[in-house]
Amino acid sequence: MMLFQHNNTGIHLDSGSTFHLRTNEDDFKEGSLQGIHGGFHYASNVEGRNLYREGIDKVFDSVCKLDTRASDNVNSLSNMVQDGFDVFMDTKRENSFFVTRNGTTWRFGHRTCCGNSNVP
Repeated sequence: MMLFQHNNTGIHLDSGSTFHLRTNEDDFKEGSLQGIHGGFHYASNVEGRNLYREGIDKVFDSVCKLDTRASDNVNSLSNMVQDGFDVFMDTKRENSFFVTRNGTTWRFGHRTCCGNSNVP
């Protein structure tokens, strides 16, 4: 898992996740949160639970589920690719993933490395 730092909260890029998850309503675009018809059940290594809201996040402009009890914000690597993000990693240059869409690049770095960056 790699980390992108945004407004003092981290967003983890996870190759094992199948959906994006946010822990705070403030991470969503205003007015975008809506109900999930029938709910959405997920299981993690912590526990399983049902979610009932999703919306568009402010950073990546992607649909994310809301779980205020979750410990971390997570972006699914496979969903980002499906949503049109280009993903680049070259560990000889840097131990980070660079995710780009529409001319904007975000860096998911190892441990404390984080933040917006241009691909070197």
